[in-house]
Amino acid sequence: MQSTLIRVGRLGRNCYYEDIHFHHESYEQPSPPSIIHPALFSLEDGISHGGQGPSNRIPIKVYTDGSKINDQKGSAFCAIANEAVTKTWKVKLSPANTVFQAEMLALKSAIE
Repeated sequence: MQSTLIRVGRLGRNCYYEDIHFHHESYEQPSPPSIIHPALFSLEDGISHGGQGPSNRIPIKVYTDGSKINDQKGSAFCAIANEAVTKTWKVKLSPANTVFQAEMLALKSAIE
């Protein structure tokens, strides 16, 4: 079975296995790699808000994280303006929460 998966998934070739036909075009192909490395991506280059904002506004960068280590889950964010941390927030969550919920809580808390 593994050789069938390799032929169909990686090599893009049709294959039969135990009287079942596996057609390579029936399966999702991997996405092409990104041209821009995420660390080099600038939001100013990628998002247009339809005009210039006031010149006295200070750009703020916000970093969020929701994570799980062992059975402990947490959520956090920090805001940076003028190359200095201006606000931080973190919370420990219930083990019943998912990492997705932790990520969403960090985003929600950052924009409030």
